[in-house]
Amino acid sequence: MKSINKILSSSLVILLCISMGPASGQAIDAPSSEAFLEEIDDIRFGPENATSGDLGTEESETNEFASRHIEEVAEAPASTDAISRDISALDTSSYSLTEGWQQCGTCEWRIENECLTIRPLGNSETGVLDDFTANGCPWSPYEGYRWRKAIVKPGVQAVSCWGMFANSDLESLDIKNLDTSQATEMGYMFANCEKLESLDLSDLDTSSVQDMYRMFYRCGVKSLDLSNFDTSSVVFMGQMFYESSIASVDLSSFNTSSVQGMSRMFADCKSLKTLDLSSFDTSKVNDMSYMFDYCSQFASVDLSSFNTSSVVHFESMFANCYSLKEIDLSSFDFASTENAYRLFWGCSGLKTIYVSQNTKLDLFAGELFADNEMFSGCKQLVGGNGTRFSNTGTGGLYARIDDPDNNKPGYFTLKGTEDHAETRAIFFPR
Repeated sequence: MKSINKILSSSLVILLCISMGPASGQAIDAPSSEAFLEEIDDIRFGPENATSGDLGTEESETNEFASRHIEEVAEAPASTDAISRDISALDTSSYSLTEGWQQCGTCEWRIENECLTIRPLGNSETGVLDDFTANGCPWSPYEGYRWRKAIVKPGVQAVSCWGMFANSDLESLDIKNLDTSQATEMGYMFANCEKLESLDLSDLDTSSVQDMYRMFYRCGVKSLDLSNFDTSSVVFMGQMFYESSIASVDLSSFNTSSVQGMSRMFADCKSLKTLDLSSFDTSKVNDMSYMFDYCSQFASVDLSSFNTSSVVHFESMFANCYSLKEIDLSSFDFASTENAYRLFWGCSGLKTIYVSQNTKLDLFAGELFADNEMFSGCKQLVGGNGTRFSNTGTGGLYARIDDPDNNKPGYFTLKGTEDHAETRAIFFPR
């Protein structure tokens, strides 16, 4: 049952990824169940009679990541301590829906004066919201509703927060009373809340959450303190902050020991300048593709704790990080990678890439990586022994420790031997 719910939840993600919410004031038509299923099939398997050439690069990449997410959630282990999610089976005979309110599980909600209010049914002491992972929450803008404020009253418990406030005109949110101790889904929770400038999540219980896919996608919040987050159960963090407005985020408490997917986790965060990821345990992560793509102001990142021995997808991980001057990959292991296409593509300010003697780089010498444009556009890049970037050497063959004396020029610098690299490049250009 859990696996089915997870696959359905992923289907909703993909639908929301492809269909952006309409502007405020426009009429909204909720998709029919038939259209929903057809669109999911199109995304997973491609439109009927379409060829790969019919899809643009951006859409093809989105479809690829969405399909990859479906495969990952389908393989994820079921939670052993999940509570019953079939809220419709609960006996509500002792509750009475308040006039003017609408029911969701054993809770009720209404929108009045552009304010969404959620409380236990009949204003009782406790209530549990329906699991709307598969079909979306009933107050969604996709159902035609508009609201700028949201308040959750005491006693409301959620088993899923999937897309709970997504695509709204939300400007103010009070969820300190929301009980999320049993919630396993928070994907898309604040996605497309572009007008939201501040967010207090200090009381949000994330201890049971497994999926944070696109949790803050295109969210307008500029600063996030997530130091109280318990992420020990989270498996999916792909696109978590994708295209958001964050300039700073505290991830010091993040336990990522169970995480498998981090693709585009910080991609297109164009206001983000630095990140401390020194606490990250990435030993189970298999996908880091586009993780920092288009973080155009990104100047530094601490990746010293990264264990990449399980990573298969590295494509465009640091692409278009124009402001990045140097990066230390001495903890990296590329032994499992199958795709490192455009790994540093467009990093026009990058001068130094550090690696260690233990960094496994042998597979980059093979034909699979020969023309992968790994270093295209890295005009300032200099290897540890003076090998300068050349437009004729942008493929994986140059993904090695610079050793020109043995006819093995490369763009990597062996950590601890970098002191004379720049001087050698000036006096002994190659």
